[in-house]
Amino acid sequence: ASLCDYTLNNVGPAPKVQELVGSRYYVYNVVSDDRLNVGIYTKHNDSKYYLYRSYQYRFDINKSSRYYGMAIEQSEIFISDHSGKDYKLIYQKFLRAD
Repeated sequence: ASLCDYTLNNVGPAPKVQELVGSRYYVYNVVSDDRLNVGIYTKHNDSKYYLYRSYQYRFDINKSSRYYGMAIEQSEIFISDHSGKDYKLIYQKFLRAD
């Protein structure tokens, strides 16, 4: 809720949300008024958490738009090892017809 209030309604400070779900940490970071990054960290054998996946979203923040508040772009970065050497990037742009 604090992420939506901040990005869509300019309410409060930029939230930094971190939550443990199962064995993974999800870290939500507001980059700008229309961008949100989500990092997913997984615990390895050395008991440290490493970035496993990263999602980057861009939202439509034009209040007069039919799609106000909806994700219009998404990037996904899949990290295949904890050193960050191997990864692949998937970019999606969501197109909507009016």
